[in-house]
Amino acid sequence: MLLLKAPAGRHDAGFTLVEIAIALLVIMLLAGGAISALRAQTAYTRISQTREQLREAREALLSYAVTNQALPCVAATSDGNAAPQPCPTSKGFLPWRTLGLPSADVWGQPLRYAASPGMAGSAGFGFATLGTLKVLSGGANIDANASGAGTYGAIAFAVWSIGEDAVDASANDLGATPQIDNTTVVAAVAGSDDVLEWVSRYALFGRMTTAGRPLPLSSYSSSSSSAGP
Repeated sequence: MLLLKAPAGRHDAGFTLVEIAIALLVIMLLAGGAISALRAQTAYTRISQTREQLREAREALLSYAVTNQALPCVAATSDGNAAPQPCPTSKGFLPWRTLGLPSADVWGQPLRYAASPGMAGSAGFGFATLGTLKVLSGGANIDANASGAGTYGAIAFAVWSIGEDAVDASANDLGATPQIDNTTVVAAVAGSDDVLEWVSRYALFGRMTTAGRPLPLSSYSSSSSSAGP
């Protein structure tokens, strides 16, 4: 039998274990990068969708104010129904059912909502009505008067998502510094993924005036200011 001998200097065809290990490592690195990029893109998309949902909620609240001469009371529970007047609280759940909005954000959590007491419930505010909400960013009130004389009273309402972690940074915490009470919401704080949007009283009054709902120069009723702090 004639045996053929491979030419000297040539190796058997195939990959060595080292080559296979390197190839697998490259594949793992590429897959890990693709997964990280996909997660980042998914997070970005969800945040963008949440911001759009908050804008829709803002517009629904402004439209409600135009129609009813006042903002709706907050919903005491996630059932989406605005609490009856006078508003029992200033901060709680968005009355999504009352406003005709979806019941939850992209993470399946109901949106939160806070309204200045003098602007929610029964109609009774005017151009002189000040907002009483505080919006904290990094612990500082964004509505604070630079002179230290107090606040501008500019914030009419805020609406927010508690994010993927489902932890509400604006939940009442009187032990916090500064304290988070029933008229305080948190726009930004370390470790929180909440997404919040607030609207000034100037935007609220401007929308009502543009829609032909003129407001008096001062409050003509105190009924809407009876909401709890």
